[in-house]
Amino acid sequence: MSKLLGVCFIVLLSVACKSVEKPGAMADYANPRAEEEAGEVRTGAEGAEEAEGAAQEAGDERLDYGSPRVQQELLDEHTFLIREYATDKSYGYVEQNPIMVGGGSPRNQRRFLNALTGPGGEQISYQRRGSCCFFRTQNGIFGDTGLLDVYVITYAGLGAPIILYINMYDSDVLKVPVGFRLKAP
Repeated sequence: MSKLLGVCFIVLLSVACKSVEKPGAMADYANPRAEEEAGEVRTGAEGAEEAEGAAQEAGDERLDYGSPRVQQELLDEHTFLIREYATDKSYGYVEQNPIMVGGGSPRNQRRFLNALTGPGGEQISYQRRGSCCFFRTQNGIFGDTGLLDVYVITYAGLGAPIILYINMYDSDVLKVPVGFRLKAP
């Protein structure tokens, strides 16, 4: 029963978090290429039911990131202080190596994204495209399950949108993904 409640909560959270509160962020993003690159991103109840069903069919082989709980520092109310650059090109770009912002709310996802610029200092825009990828976590709100959120990032001069995977349940040392820079303080 608690697992079902957890899935229902995650689905409701997924639907409720569709809006982006960042000023200047993209209001809507309809680019078939981005959706194609994002792969099987689902939103709402359909995606949660499909992902949960797939996990059960696969013998519940969900990813497990180890449930870290690193305390994040703020640069200001809307931005995380990030001190490291990733050297691993997969960091944030694949579901097996998501950015772990913690906090259990999309607010920390935005705090992370607000700290980034494009490689030449370009202002980025982002939009949450949905949730995917059930995984195990001791930091889940209900039960031992979490979902990754998928964000589409664009900036002036970028050829194709960039897809990043963010884990809001587990919190690890934050790094700037390859291809991005830190916003000047």
